[in-house]
Amino acid sequence: MEKIEKLVLALGTELTMQIEGMEEKFRSILVGIESPVYLMVRMQIPTRFRNQIDKGTIFFVRYVYLGNVYGFKTKTIGSVDKPYKITFLSYPETVESLNIRKAQRVSCFIPATMEINKRQIRGLVMEISRSGTRFRISSSPDLIKEVTINDPIRISFPLLGFEGIQNFKGIIKSVNSDSEGLYFGIQFEDIKPGVENMIDGYVRDVLDIH
Repeated sequence: MEKIEKLVLALGTELTMQIEGMEEKFRSILVGIESPVYLMVRMQIPTRFRNQIDKGTIFFVRYVYLGNVYGFKTKTIGSVDKPYKITFLSYPETVESLNIRKAQRVSCFIPATMEINKRQIRGLVMEISRSGTRFRISSSPDLIKEVTINDPIRISFPLLGFEGIQNFKGIIKSVNSDSEGLYFGIQFEDIKPGVENMIDGYVRDVLDIH
């Protein structure tokens, strides 16, 4: 773990919250922030825990930003009920980087084509690192039924620093969906060292901007 000085997150970020002394976790959404005074969140609290949350309740919070995991400790400092239930949290004194990936990953927006089970599917690379990508397509219920974890794939997209379209072998490591589409977590296979270095350079450039 590495302590960092700056709280890096955006409005709409999903937070995983855990009451001190309890094992169960629940979701919240960050809806406001005033640095370095408070955070505003909409909590999705399990019914059985609602009476246990009061002013001064301590939480451990985790969230993902640009592919990295962060965590901090906070406490409730107030709430409002109308027009929506909003909880105010103390601004964290310290934030820890809990990065569990083998390589840093950044958000991107690259048109790409994935070949799987002899089908070619167009979509977008939404995240990239030297170890893999997160690939999004429009919702496809029939494809969900066809895909299994560790299925081999090929994915093609332009890569900054190289001419033309680059082709990568990979395997499916995760499949998720939301209102915007279907997401595939892809792990690269047999990637060339020169390409790894170029991706690392792209990731560093993006992180420097953020």
